[in-house]
Amino acid sequence: MFPNTVLLILLAISQVTAAPHTFTDTQGRSLQAEYITSDASGVTLSIAGKLHTLPMTRFSTADQAWIVDQKKSAAPAAGTAPPASTAFPPMTQRQIAEHFLKERGEPQVNVMVGTKLTRVTRLSDLPAEDFYILAIFERPLTKKPFPWSLLQQMPKLMDLKVSSVSPISTADLVHLNALKNPFSLSIECDHSLDSAAVAAIAKMESLKVLTISRNLILEKDLPLFASRVPNLERFLVMNFDKSAKTSQVTDQALSGALPTWKSLQHLFFKGMPFTAATAKAISSCRKLEELGLQECEILSPQDFAPLAGLRSLKKLSLRRITQLSAQDVQDIQKTLKDCQVEQQN
Repeated sequence: MFPNTVLLILLAISQVTAAPHTFTDTQGRSLQAEYITSDASGVTLSIAGKLHTLPMTRFSTADQAWIVDQKKSAAPAAGTAPPASTAFPPMTQRQIAEHFLKERGEPQVNVMVGTKLTRVTRLSDLPAEDFYILAIFERPLTKKPFPWSLLQQMPKLMDLKVSSVSPISTADLVHLNALKNPFSLSIECDHSLDSAAVAAIAKMESLKVLTISRNLILEKDLPLFASRVPNLERFLVMNFDKSAKTSQVTDQALSGALPTWKSLQHLFFKGMPFTAATAKAISSCRKLEELGLQECEILSPQDFAPLAGLRSLKKLSLRRITQLSAQDVQDIQKTLKDCQVEQQN
């Protein structure tokens, strides 16, 4: 039996972004929802922009078969390898580091020699001793596709920053699952991930820091993506190209994602609209200590009122927000009495 509250919500849905499917439970009751993904824990449906996971056994036999078909069609076929252009033979950590330093626009590669961390930006800086790669930080956007399959050979990699104008496929993101204990992940990309790519990411419980470009995750996929990284402490959404006609991360999408992160302490938005509804979504982050807004569209100081009850918030940073006057900033400070408000134009 489906929970009554879920049934009421489902029956009231009229704004689901994708074509909904009519599900039937074991008692013959019907409902409509958007299928997102399914695994051993159950079936995840999108309900008014929020995710609900229900046991597979609650669905009719026909729907269970339909769900299995959906999962098969979304996942890459068994044995499917990434394109030959991104496939690499077995390589040593030194060979991998040399590849990035030669081919990826002068990134920073952090390597560990015993217990010593060495930051490398040139081939001549690579230590003579054996090492393993701990972090890779790409700097400028590069036209060359990122060598995702090399992640299979860097299981100890903890920090990764990818900057690429090339599209990212489902087969690419599957390689993230090879990382044993990722700590920070930054993906700057001009293209949006499709739903299958997001669903391909395994849960990364060790990930604490995540930076994405605004258009990387489609609005309807943001709650699902949030569930893959449940222990975030720092989240940054950056709009690097204001002229690009990319999807907006809306208040509704944030409302479905932010409550997932119970440990979130630092939140930063660049180039995104900020409204009272945005602030209300942020107010669900009960441990949030710092909020940064850069080049964001803010209509009124009153939009910050929902944050007044967020006792943990200690710092609000406002950068390059020209529509706010000095008086507006003072009014925001009065609203957020226990929070330090800083403005930098």
